[in-house]
Amino acid sequence: MSTQLPPFPGFIQFIRSTHSNPETAYKQLSDVLSLVFEPSTTLSKNIVPALLERIRNPSDERELPGNYAILIDKVIELVSSLPDDEKAFFIGAHPRIGEVKGLSAMSAAEQGQSASTSSDVTPTPPDVLRCLARLNAAYEARYPGLIYITFVNGRTRAQIRDELEEKLREEDVLPGAYEAYGLEEIQSQFKNSDAWSKEVERAILAIREIAQSRLEKLSEAK
Repeated sequence: MSTQLPPFPGFIQFIRSTHSNPETAYKQLSDVLSLVFEPSTTLSKNIVPALLERIRNPSDERELPGNYAILIDKVIELVSSLPDDEKAFFIGAHPRIGEVKGLSAMSAAEQGQSASTSSDVTPTPPDVLRCLARLNAAYEARYPGLIYITFVNGRTRAQIRDELEEKLREEDVLPGAYEAYGLEEIQSQFKNSDAWSKEVERAILAIREIAQSRLEKLSEAK
């Protein structure tokens, strides 16, 4: 799969062409979306087919995306219409903050790490990684089925640690869980509760920011 985005006019024309094989059009759309979103079964089985249908058979020509930024928004619109479980699968395709192995090239760069060697370009102190592991565990006990997603936007892992720590303190999850995990003491926000669903929507908006940032980087690399 290419790591460059094709020019949008030709890309959308190919996807829409009645002469293009639907399977080939599906692969082209899937490959492009996998450059800005983390690959997932939700993306491949739910989002790509639905988006492909909208592009090839639009109810209104004015609804067609005019550029990649709008295409990303169309994806987020479709994700937001999915059942909560599918939204959670989509969110879960992203790596946890602080993971050092198995990252996509984009995720590795965003976390200040080399995807080819899995070694930090600017090494993250071990105590920060340990703290992030504890905080991630506390967050996941608080919101079962979710992982913490945020738009890194050039920040260090230590800065993200501080952000997540502040969030959990505001929700009275810390300091108990921070000091010794204490996960069994955490009051969970169960699936489909208002608080859980609100956190899902926050994560989806963060993924939109991540995708738009990746789009900018891919555009600059041309």
